[in-house]
Amino acid sequence: MSDEEAGSQDEEKEEVVEKSDESEEEEPQNPKDQKELIKKSIKEGLSQISKTADNDGYAFSKLNLAEKEIRKLFRYLRNYPHLKYLDISINAIRDISILANIPYMLTLTAFQNKIEDITLFC
Repeated sequence: MSDEEAGSQDEEKEEVVEKSDESEEEEPQNPKDQKELIKKSIKEGLSQISKTADNDGYAFSKLNLAEKEIRKLFRYLRNYPHLKYLDISINAIRDISILANIPYMLTLTAFQNKIEDITLFC
């Protein structure tokens, strides 16, 4: 085999490796895995306890879910209606309609996502 043929085969192998890497990124994660990921991420990302808006008690007011490879915000966020600060940046989230259940939110950081509709905030 000549050096030219060997070089050509190496280039083809590199292309195949690059294509397989790309397809792995685009495959959706198992929904069950995503649910477990978000539950774990919420548990780890909650911070800053403050008085609730109705002054009836205390609750977590800050949640950081940035860079967690999250594709969907599941119903678990409904358990935290007193959140004031939410960071969901650098994920692959498309739908943020569940955030309507967080009426006291003051700040949403959501850059580098795939959000398709923001009419929730209009």
